[in-house]
Amino acid sequence: PSKYEHWLLIITTNGQSLTSSDSVVEEPGRSVTLSCYVSGFSMGSHWMHWIRQKPGKGLEWIGYIDTGTSTYFAQSLQGQFSISKDTSKNMLMLNKKNMWFKVLNCKRNPLKVEMPLSIFPVTECPSGNQFQIGCMSTGLQRDLPFEWFDSNNVKLTSGVVQFPATLRDEAYAKMSFITVKKEDFNNDNYFKCKVGNGSPHVTKIDVAWSTFTVTIHRPVAKDLFIYKKAKIQCDITGGNKMEVEGAQLSWKFQGKPVNDTHITSDEVKQTEELYIKTSTLTLDDSDWFSGAEVECFTKRDQDTISKKASIKHGDESCSVQIYTPNDNVPSVEKIPLVCQVNSSSLGDVYIMWKKSDGSFVEGTITAADSGGKFVFSFLTVTSEEYNNVITCAVKHANMKNLNSPKMATASKSKDNWEDDYNSLWSTASSFIFLFL
Repeated sequence: PSKYEHWLLIITTNGQSLTSSDSVVEEPGRSVTLSCYVSGFSMGSHWMHWIRQKPGKGLEWIGYIDTGTSTYFAQSLQGQFSISKDTSKNMLMLNKKNMWFKVLNCKRNPLKVEMPLSIFPVTECPSGNQFQIGCMSTGLQRDLPFEWFDSNNVKLTSGVVQFPATLRDEAYAKMSFITVKKEDFNNDNYFKCKVGNGSPHVTKIDVAWSTFTVTIHRPVAKDLFIYKKAKIQCDITGGNKMEVEGAQLSWKFQGKPVNDTHITSDEVKQTEELYIKTSTLTLDDSDWFSGAEVECFTKRDQDTISKKASIKHGDESCSVQIYTPNDNVPSVEKIPLVCQVNSSSLGDVYIMWKKSDGSFVEGTITAADSGGKFVFSFLTVTSEEYNNVITCAVKHANMKNLNSPKMATASKSKDNWEDDYNSLWSTASSFIFLFL
């Protein structure tokens, strides 16, 4: 039997790698399967290629499998190979009968071969703040260096990587990469690749950068009233699942790291084409109302992305008023109520409704005007509940006693403010339509 020697290939880019299987011995006429272990990226979002190299020859493209299960092969190699993958094990497989060539390597899409000079993106959908562009040349008469230029013909030397040439049919095949910053890669700028004394080769590359954002959400009234806790939520949203999963969210309170006992994290969830990872910091309500700053942050490449939040202070005083329907409202099962919090300059306001049994409920809609002078909360109650006392309770940024929220009460038996209610309802209704 002839011996098949398989070289070990490891390619790493920002933590991504491809590791080939060990050497195998095959017999002519028998099927042989090679495997390639993938880490650092998902085969579900990349086309995976196999290439081969005969002794003393250059690289030759065999074929690829797309993000699903469809496969494509070089015309001259049709019917000789099959490519499959096991995404659960991060494994790529190549099957071949009667193997006579020497070296097989797996590559991640996109890969172009058999071109005199070609430029291609190393990653279809880059997720960080940097992007790699590759340039490959075949058919050279000697081992010539690559040169890179920008659209202004300025020679680029930073971030350039040169790979050793391989001999193929008495000529050389060679590859070079350049790392480009995201801010330099735009519609007005492009990059040129040149080998030897030839003319620079230019290919416009359209790149869709993977979404990656950090968002912080302020506490909600329910937690502050019922549990006396302030829960601040921080979300990482991105288009690359593995990047979102691998990102670590950290917290600071008053500029100091927060103990993990105050932090909870959720599993990554998918919404349409985006992935979301959530971390929640729980503080005592007094910590939040103190005005101290809360910060959540994560690392992406070498950059730190952070979001900060703190309670917004306004005037020390504010008024709370409940508006109820007039007595002429026909007998209906549901009664609408409006609570208005008003001030010349409102800060953060948290509103809850309290029923006669002592339970707190949230309003169906809470909305504020853009001028920061008033906040509306709307609640619908049953006619039976309306016969009892209904309370609108308010906590705001300048409270001295968090256990004594500012309150206003109303019930069917109390005096109604017909004119005020009608005027307010007209204003509030118009505001709701604008808000929605």
